[in-house]
Amino acid sequence: GGTYTDAQNVTITCETPSTEIRYTLDGSEPSKSSTLYNGTINITSSATLTAKAFKTGWTDSDAVSHIYDITGKVKTPVVNPVGGTYTDAQNVTITCETPDAQIRYTLDETEPSTSSALYTGVINISFSATLTAKAFKTGWTDSNAVSNVYNITKVQSPVVTPVGGTYIQAQNITITCATPDAQIRYTLDGSEPSEASTLYTGAINITSSATLKAKAFKAGLTGSDTVTHEYNLLY
Repeated sequence: GGTYTDAQNVTITCETPSTEIRYTLDGSEPSKSSTLYNGTINITSSATLTAKAFKTGWTDSDAVSHIYDITGKVKTPVVNPVGGTYTDAQNVTITCETPDAQIRYTLDETEPSTSSALYTGVINISFSATLTAKAFKTGWTDSNAVSNVYNITKVQSPVVTPVGGTYIQAQNITITCATPDAQIRYTLDGSEPSEASTLYTGAINITSSATLKAKAFKAGLTGSDTVTHEYNLLY
């Protein structure tokens, strides 16, 4: 036992052959129903390990206790997938080996703090960005920061609302694109949009049946995939 800055891999041995070693991590006295020791115990947070050995027909061993004070540094977060050049948006996950650590992150190259965005699940990176992550835990030294640069080379596909279908009245169509500063171009005759097609600047009022195709463009990036929606108006 002692004070450590990192998790500890603890082994337990007994000189008496064929004994069963049982242990607890909450300071309580081990019994024959306590956890059976069968290999290295990884202690990642402060705990009191108490161990005792048993053998049929023999008097149980004395119990031995060790207090492990893990007050060290939070483990560096692990980011997956790592940074790189990608054609499409990436769903990024972040994990930390230190139990109960909070992971905070930024997407603007700044160092994360305890007030930065809290990681709660998959981060969808749809445009080029530098993700920096850092983990925090009360009473512990903050983790090292880890940075990954994602270079997204293709504009993300536009999202059209409402989707195509059969309607009994005119529809106001909105189009968005997750890639910042992308220009959305569209057609209503089923032809493939180009950078010379009509620029989307606001809601499109569709008053008769039409096939809307939309595509997004941004200088230096590959144009998005084309999305198609057919509107059948029955009125």
